[in-house]
Amino acid sequence: MEMREVWEHVGVAGGEIASRGEAEACLVVVRRLRSWLDFRQTVAVRELARIAASDTSMFAEKVVADACRGGLRAASRLVDRAITGSEFPAMETCLADGLVQAGHVDAITAAARGLSVGQRTEFVRLDSQFAAVAAGNTPEEFGRRVRAEIRRIVADDGVGRLEAQRQATRLRCWTDNDSGMVCLRGEFDPETGMRIIGRIATTTDSLFHDTIPHTTPADPGARQDHLRALAFVAIIDRTSNQPSTSAPRPEVNIVIDAQTLTDRRRRPDSVFSATGGVDIPVSSVERIMCDATIITTITNHHGVALAVLDRQRTRRLATQSQRRALRTMYNTCAIPDCTVNFDHCEPHHITPWEHNGTTNLNNLLPLCTQHHHKVHDHHWHLQLDHQRNLTITHPNNTQQHTPMKIPKTG
Repeated sequence: MEMREVWEHVGVAGGEIASRGEAEACLVVVRRLRSWLDFRQTVAVRELARIAASDTSMFAEKVVADACRGGLRAASRLVDRAITGSEFPAMETCLADGLVQAGHVDAITAAARGLSVGQRTEFVRLDSQFAAVAAGNTPEEFGRRVRAEIRRIVADDGVGRLEAQRQATRLRCWTDNDSGMVCLRGEFDPETGMRIIGRIATTTDSLFHDTIPHTTPADPGARQDHLRALAFVAIIDRTSNQPSTSAPRPEVNIVIDAQTLTDRRRRPDSVFSATGGVDIPVSSVERIMCDATIITTITNHHGVALAVLDRQRTRRLATQSQRRALRTMYNTCAIPDCTVNFDHCEPHHITPWEHNGTTNLNNLLPLCTQHHHKVHDHHWHLQLDHQRNLTITHPNNTQQHTPMKIPKTG
């Protein structure tokens, strides 16, 4: 990257940008500069990880976290990116040239988890092809293309990949020296992960459906994380004090169209989503159905859930049946182009509870933490029609219209 070009577009005297063209040119160069910086960071992280690997007293993620003044979770992502970059040199060259973003590399990292050695070898051979595709697509679009290649490589509809993921299941525990908090980081195969997420969701709802503890933060995202943590502790305490057979069965949500289930294979137009946004083989869906209570949510031809019990003003938090219905209609945050998974969102009252809003399905919409803040703190106004088409009115009175986001396969 030519630093002169960077200076011409980014280092404008006084930060003045006089036209749309200048603004767009500045953003393009900033994006390229950020990609180059991510490349340099990746190289440095890879070297730190190499040094740490030769010294058993060093924990690579901790070394990287200290150097970046960041958390272990972010450091782990950087280490994973560095490993992927070494396996996919064409992608890393594109990152250095500013043609792709770090998110493109991270999409490869996420997709490759759980592949067998042979499958990963075949996957790595696609490096040059991935580099060409990534340069013309957003990280989200590229991620979908990569996952499609994974499904092609794993010709047994993911069964072999699932077995490899089971072997890769891990759980790490440590104490943060600064906060004194005990931290957990786990990676689980999709079927196990669904059960864990489902058990936590079921327990959270049973414990806090009417009242929430005084320790709960006001921020919607922090509140959700806090209640999940308390539910997790309750599960551990219950498991240690009671026989395993007495623990409530976890609830998992799978949305799949009948044709995909009958054919036992995915198609481009398949409807498929599952708790936690996991990707499991259709054969796993069949196995889960054999040992599950089947709950049917009826939708109309627009994909809008019907026949769900509304709670009016008798309950503030959404019920499990309402969450199931929302899960059927949305696999991500309801805001256009937002890719945050449904299970990391919170049902939002369009007409606020404080303003006599009801806990009825037509007044509930899944929002991620960021967009919750946009509504509450930045005064976005949301409106749904009877087909759940969404209209967003921004503070400057401009409006954004979007049709309902019907879940599709990833």
